[in-house]
Amino acid sequence: KGPYRLKGKRIPVICRIFAIADKFYDLTDPEGEHKLDRKKALAALMDYSGTLLDPELVFAFISTMDKGKAAVDALLEEHLGKYQTKKRRFRLSKA
Repeated sequence: KGPYRLKGKRIPVICRIFAIADKFYDLTDPEGEHKLDRKKALAALMDYSGTLLDPELVFAFISTMDKGKAAVDALLEEHLGKYQTKKRRFRLSKA
């Protein structure tokens, strides 16, 4: 409940989205208390889903993160593939 005693769907959607983003940042902040990697932080968001966070928006957030990461990895692979040499190969992290 917030200062206006709102809960569930009565909380504006933008506030529910910010709550998810804020929690994800809190979980992954290297200087923060939790310092989780991306995969563990997404799992933690799933744990908070339905209690602290909107389950539908958590699902959307996680699926967007996965699609975004896959797209970025594909672009990096394509881009870096042009500049690889026999002596030196670039490796992409599988975070």
